[in-house]
Amino acid sequence: RGGGAMLLVLVAILLWLLSFGPLVILFFRQDNWISNSQGVWSYVWPPSQLADFALGCVIAALARRHAKPGVDTMAAAAADDDEEANEQDAPVSPLSTWTRGLLADLCMLLVVATCLCAKSSGARVGWEPLFNHGFGLVFAAFLYGSAADGGAGLSAKLLRQDGLVGLGTYSFEVYLFQFPVHEIFVAIGDVSGAFSMRNAAGEYNNNSCGFVVFFFFLWLTAGLYGEFVESHLIRWLRRVTEPSKDAAPEQAEGAKSEDIQYEPLQPADIEHCDSSTALVPTGGVAPL
Repeated sequence: RGGGAMLLVLVAILLWLLSFGPLVILFFRQDNWISNSQGVWSYVWPPSQLADFALGCVIAALARRHAKPGVDTMAAAAADDDEEANEQDAPVSPLSTWTRGLLADLCMLLVVATCLCAKSSGARVGWEPLFNHGFGLVFAAFLYGSAADGGAGLSAKLLRQDGLVGLGTYSFEVYLFQFPVHEIFVAIGDVSGAFSMRNAAGEYNNNSCGFVVFFFFLWLTAGLYGEFVESHLIRWLRRVTEPSKDAAPEQAEGAKSEDIQYEPLQPADIEHCDSSTALVPTGGVAPL
């Protein structure tokens, strides 16, 4: 388990180049410009996300290799499931944990500073589409660093606050509903004329008040769906896909009967055997 860490790092870099490289080449070939449609294709086209997904898998594998035994993390749990906990690396030193936490914090600061300080080149045009995959390796480094010792760095401690954890409970549902709910708000505003979720050119939202209402309604929709629809659906799917408990005793009984070995009869035994005498197996009692 200790080997292969550098190879995983190289694979992560190659995956990032695979997802980000085409955008960079396109950007320079078009005189430092990427159109809106090109940026959208690099973001919403499913194959464009495969390299990012694989990058996350590689970083998870790397974090698992460097997980401290006994720490309550998904990486340690996976090692226990594979009965490989004793094969992990030596426990990570406090300095290594501190260094990885610092790495996570620096990655977080880099992303926040770039988003707040970088001048926009336009709505999803110019160099802005480079954000689609440009921070992939930074996010990967953040995940690796913050995973140390069950959560290292100030960023991980901040994100572990109960309020943020509660929001994270429905983050996947928010991801699923964000676009349809936003389009519903846009349609209601366009039809009613009471408000607008678009700018003067009709391209994107600049209605801050409307966005706040949309934000709260989105999380409310995600929470209601998660509690009253998704949870019941998951329980139903588990119930209908679990093997029948009634079949288990029959299978076990059949396995027991197959394990029973009978003594071979000799010709002399057959001659002096009463036909009403039941044959007795060598071990245990034969099933009725």
